[in-house]
Amino acid sequence: MRHRDAGLVRGRAVVANDLTVDGDHQWWPRFCPDAVTAGYAAMMSIPLSTEGHRRAVLNLYAPDPGTFDTAAQATAGLFGAQAAIALYGARRAEGLERALQTRDVIGQAKAF
Repeated sequence: MRHRDAGLVRGRAVVANDLTVDGDHQWWPRFCPDAVTAGYAAMMSIPLSTEGHRRAVLNLYAPDPGTFDTAAQATAGLFGAQAAIALYGARRAEGLERALQTRDVIGQAKAF
């Protein structure tokens, strides 16, 4: 099943509370029939962004239509915020590690 991440494209949460009806097919016209066949009837896409950059989404699926009410959307938003912070921290740590490696290479070159 391939689909474009509407949450990433729109920059805000996108909820498809009933993948079996035409209205929710607007974002995932090819994906919806496959999702329904696989047993999913609802989907929510939460963008994970920090510093104004959208790079990933948290996609949630449910077997029953109407699962993603206001409370579920708020909870998913909290999980999405935590995931975005974790991704941001991982990217920062990776950047720092690369900077340290570069510094070590420069230090070794200066020794010669």
